Amino acid sequence: MLPSELTTPQVTILTPTWNRRHLLPRLYDSLVAQQVPHGSFEWLVVDDGSTDGTSDWLATLIPGAPFPIRVIRQENGGKHRALNRAARELLSSWVLIVDSDDWLLPEAVHKILEETSSATLDVLAIIAPIEIEGLPPRRFRLSTRTITFAEWLDQSQVGDTSIIMRSSLLREHPFPEFEGEKFVAESSSFSRMFRRGGVQLSNAAITRGAYLEDGLSAQSLRLRVANPLGALFTYREHIKSNLSWRLALRSRINYYRFFEHAKSRGRDPENFGFRAGQPFRLLGWIAAKIDNRVK
Repeated sequence: MLPSELTTPQVTILTPTWNRRHLLPRLYDSLVAQQVPHGSFEWLVVDDGSTDGTSDWLATLIPGAPFPIRVIRQENGGKHRALNRAARELLSSWVLIVDSDDWLLPEAVHKILEETSSATLDVLAIIAPIEIEGLPPRRFRLSTRTITFAEWLDQSQVGDTSIIMRSSLLREHPFPEFEGEKFVAESSSFSRMFRRGGVQLSNAAITRGAYLEDGLSAQSLRLRVANPLGALFTYREHIKSNLSWRLALRSRINYYRFFEHAKSRGRDPENFGFRAGQPFRLLGWIAAKIDNRVK
């Protein structure tokens, strides 16, 4: 049963964005199309130093939008800093991160409100696959219990996901920020959030997206090489998460791989608290050399 009128939103649609003014109208239109009681959700946009008029365009929407819109503007620092900034401003109990190149499906917010209103206290996040244009839908093998980060990662064949999480998680598990780096994978914090469980899987369609040539997913390796301390942090957290032996091996090799990348960029990882013993060190060195040849 959904309330007829709300003063505090139940869910925040959170969009960190940088120079994506041309894509945001599609997301905005999908929010306008949601048929839910006024005030059920808000749109919180963090403009990460855009130079394409993003904030000015958003300001024109606020007076006539059928839902609250809040805009935070900051110097360009990367998506993870935008999320950290937003975490301090969240008013709702639940948050859904929707990137600027994604948009909501009809009935998405209604489904979110229904699922979150029936969530038990042990449910920290509800995760569903994102429908990608041009690709067949992918689905989870649903579990009757909440699962851990490691179990979720084991279903990686599902691809990108919509993650409806309790807002408190973003405040309690901020993304690491390294001076001079502007990227860290979101799994760096997800692995900490859900190490002991709390993930509920759902195959309810919420979000649709499209892969872009300049998107974060398409540039994953280049970004990790350019931001090796963030990559080191991510894989160190993965290693702590009781992964399957295949994923654990991959994470250890990647840890040493980006240890070498950090050194080659003149950033001694040990000055930032990262350590590297002998096991897998050679494999990581070889992987880093291959990366340098491919670039």
